Amino acid sequence: MLVLHYILLSPQLRRKLFNILVERQFLSDYNLGYVQNLSIDELVNYQFVSAHVLYGILSEILNFQFISPNQTWEYIYHEQGVLIAKKDNIYWLLTKDPFDVVILDKLRREFTINQIGISTPSCIQKFIHKANAVSTNDLLTKILEEAIKKSASDIHFLHDDMFVRLSFRIYGVIKQHSIIAKEKWRALINQIKIRALLDITETRRAQNGQINGTFAGHEINCRIAIHPTLGEETVTIRILYQHHKVGSLKELGFPEPFSKILNEIIDTPSGLFLITGPTGSGKTTTLYSLFQPHIYNKKIMTLEDPVEYILPPIQQTEIRHPEIFSYQDGLKSILRHDPDIIFVGEIRDKETAELSLRAAMTGHLVCATTHTHCALDALYRFLDFGISQTALGTQLLGILAQKLYSDHNCFRLQAELLLCDTKIKQHLVSNGALHDLPPLLNKTNHFAHY
Repeated sequence: MLVLHYILLSPQLRRKLFNILVERQFLSDYNLGYVQNLSIDELVNYQFVSAHVLYGILSEILNFQFISPNQTWEYIYHEQGVLIAKKDNIYWLLTKDPFDVVILDKLRREFTINQIGISTPSCIQKFIHKANAVSTNDLLTKILEEAIKKSASDIHFLHDDMFVRLSFRIYGVIKQHSIIAKEKWRALINQIKIRALLDITETRRAQNGQINGTFAGHEINCRIAIHPTLGEETVTIRILYQHHKVGSLKELGFPEPFSKILNEIIDTPSGLFLITGPTGSGKTTTLYSLFQPHIYNKKIMTLEDPVEYILPPIQQTEIRHPEIFSYQDGLKSILRHDPDIIFVGEIRDKETAELSLRAAMTGHLVCATTHTHCALDALYRFLDFGISQTALGTQLLGILAQKLYSDHNCFRLQAELLLCDTKIKQHLVSNGALHDLPPLLNKTNHFAHY
């Protein structure tokens, strides 16, 4: 193994190294004359000095930490004898050759390295063996447990030329967690497919499945989505926490005046109430917090994809196979069961929007989510579906827009409420221009720590 050839060491470094070896009596003055022209690995191979001693002195000279073989690491990635490892939330670059500038610079560009450590070739090889010994089954379990510990809602695997980036979506924000060696990716994705009961031979079509189990002390349901891209398949895992406690609006951080308005909307016998915002912004959580006080005195039925909270006695339906049982089929069926409140997981098309409005017109409170940037954009979305502005104006109770953002290592919820009072309803029914609406909005901004 070619390690630290003497031609890579400057004359000053070589002189300092040999002086320390003589000073500490690892070499005699007599032997010094024989070893002056030997490379570093030859010094070890010819047993003039042990690898442990030699690399320990080199670490002192280069001001790097010497890594002993009995230390425990979380292995992230390795390439050409260089490891990226994590310990106590600090990223280390572990190497047997601190002069291999090509690979070191390459990895330092990809990672935020906090420390560099060097060790003997046998020790580095031992670390690499340990990293390779982790089975793909163990790796998948470890990834799921890490995501749960960080309260992630989604796991994203994003591949590039060198490796696969593992990222978690936490309160709506995607953050890179670590990377996975490219050579492990195919085995890992096959393990995901096997546990999700998917076809491991199929790589040209999208596949969807689920993994159920208990991880990190939590009973979870993982929704697996696999999509073919150039070169490799990409995977997204949605984490659904089974039997997760639904907090009250107060526990979520909504102030009393804001909560009072939302509760008044839920107490309305009929109409359409929308919550809009990006993925992972807590729309479903807010709605279930509103439902919770009414689960025993109102009949609540839902159509969701997927069901995020299991909350008996709410009658929940999951739209797993839309080609067999769609949102439209579900809405038509639910109306025959005389519910007080209908929750539509997401309005994505014209037919679902029309059926939701029709249900609101026939004496039901319909709550639904959409994906738009703000409350006003939700109105434009319905008009794009071809929904009459007059019909919308007669049934719309309000639109709550919410999103999460990071602020000084915490997450904040920003909420905006368009409350459809008499003035706004008249404006919509009379087909008034939507761009004239903003001055009429009953808008409340709310910021809460998450």
